[in-house]
Amino acid sequence: MGGVMELNPDHPVTAQLHDQWHKLAEILLHKLGGYARITTEDITAIGALYPGDRPTVLTYSKKDGIHLTLMPESLAAKKCQQ
Repeated sequence: MGGVMELNPDHPVTAQLHDQWHKLAEILLHKLGGYARITTEDITAIGALYPGDRPTVLTYSKKDGIHLTLMPESLAAKKCQQ
């Protein structure tokens, strides 16, 4: 799996989350019951999720909150252009 890449680093939501990743992790852990274990198998599985493409988290803001969606990088790039 490659390093972290931002498709749209100048977007306000990206900038907002960039320095607040720990807060995002706290909220997600809370929603998962306060605990998560990530194994090497998890890392391998997420890397194989979209053959020929890279798993990407698309973030966007709506009136009801910040939304996160896991999708192939190619689809995320198209959505960023919309």
